[in-house]
Amino acid sequence: MNDPQVKVLLVEDDEGDYVLVRDLLSQIAPSRYVLKWESSYETALAAIRNCGYDLCLLDYCLGDRTGLELLREAREMGCRAPIIFLARQGDYQVDLEAMRGGAADYLIKSQINAHLLDRSIRYAIEHKRAEEELRESHRRLQALSSQLLDAQESERKRIAKELHDGIGQILTAIKFGVESSLQRAACSGDHPCQQSLTAVISVIQSGIDEIRRISRDLWPTILSDLGVLATISWYCREFQNIYSKMRILREIDVLEEEVPEQLKITLYRVLQEATNNAAKHSKGDVVSLSLKKNHDRLELTVSDNGQGFDLGSTLAGHGSHRGLGLTSMRERTELSGGSFSIQSVLGKGTVVRASWDTAAALLAESSAS
Repeated sequence: MNDPQVKVLLVEDDEGDYVLVRDLLSQIAPSRYVLKWESSYETALAAIRNCGYDLCLLDYCLGDRTGLELLREAREMGCRAPIIFLARQGDYQVDLEAMRGGAADYLIKSQINAHLLDRSIRYAIEHKRAEEELRESHRRLQALSSQLLDAQESERKRIAKELHDGIGQILTAIKFGVESSLQRAACSGDHPCQQSLTAVISVIQSGIDEIRRISRDLWPTILSDLGVLATISWYCREFQNIYSKMRILREIDVLEEEVPEQLKITLYRVLQEATNNAAKHSKGDVVSLSLKKNHDRLELTVSDNGQGFDLGSTLAGHGSHRGLGLTSMRERTELSGGSFSIQSVLGKGTVVRASWDTAAALLAESSAS
């Protein structure tokens, strides 16, 4: 089977060096490489912008400009074609900057032969192919993770509904029946029966309350009924009731319609995890919650005045204490298209911050609908 043709762009201001590269490519395989020569910075940039090449051979000296500048501009334009640097002499600093800038290789012109050039090109193209496969694999993994989170939330919602509408209603009916029996016992003066039934009603009510709590933890129905802002208000009241020694301060500066529908459950889960972490681990007495919009970015911030922690050692931990839910918050945020950060200083508390581009999220929603 014949190897596919490789379209090579040579950016070189010296015609003699162009001839050298052309002849070397011909020695390797006369029909394999299709060479295009650009001798100036500007025409080379225009050629790179068109993205019509499989690989670029880039001279370091281009008049009053350098190949490093062209490399940076090419990457900023989104050019992903491998770029091999060509230099007249070895320079460690230039070599290092070229590698950091994304160059695939760095060759000295006086040392180039057909074998070396062919190997460098083949390795660069193979490395690019491997990178693209890895990028595609990562994209598929992200899509799968996002689908799993969506499925998890759907299952949470279904179970919460079944608990509330099924078992919750059954317990309510049982309580109603026992209360009716209690009334009849009271009318007949059966005091031992009254006492037994009263105790049973208390147990049933505890069961009903527990079912409601589990159901709310699985899926807050208020989110579907009233929206995320009402859910945050409800959650803060519940949090304050449970952790009475800890104050929660709120600063909400967004409207309900400014929060894309697809981000509401993610925002709630991040808030839930961050505040629970603060209550259980920070040993502080104040949690501050901020939700605001800055231009087209929606930003959620949860901070505490607690003891803080060493972020590196926490993320490197093992078992149930690993990450304190930080990995979950990060994954949820990033899978929904947002960015996540956490800052913690020993003795000075912790700040969790998640933000999303609402314009992009709203556009995705409108496209999906």
